[in-house]
Amino acid sequence: MLNDYSSRSHCIYEFTLTKKTITEGTSTIEFKSTFQVVDLAGCESLNKTQSNVQMSAEGKDINKSMLVLARIIMDLAKKSNTKSNRHPGVLPWRDSKLTMMLKKCMDGNSYFSFIACLSPLYINQFETVNTLE
Repeated sequence: MLNDYSSRSHCIYEFTLTKKTITEGTSTIEFKSTFQVVDLAGCESLNKTQSNVQMSAEGKDINKSMLVLARIIMDLAKKSNTKSNRHPGVLPWRDSKLTMMLKKCMDGNSYFSFIACLSPLYINQFETVNTLE
């Protein structure tokens, strides 16, 4: 059963740090860094959640965005494991709003890492394995 207080959505906090350095004369050098903290809603089985029509639609949208994000991460991992700097094809950034928002922090000159919340309960085995994959 779902948590009664669950928002059933993704949440993205974005912080941008800017450092301006004035060099000789009037020229300015600007360094910019963007830091994103993302709380992703989990993929859940619709049968397990006992959801109504609205929650079912939200669950499908969440599952779709998580699937697109997983495909992009796998493609980026393939890119980093090859000697070529080229992507192994066109990445589907526009297939979900989530990946469109995360693009600037995942592609190009960036670093990212993930922290996953896992459940030790047997009843949540399917979700835990999917998260780890």
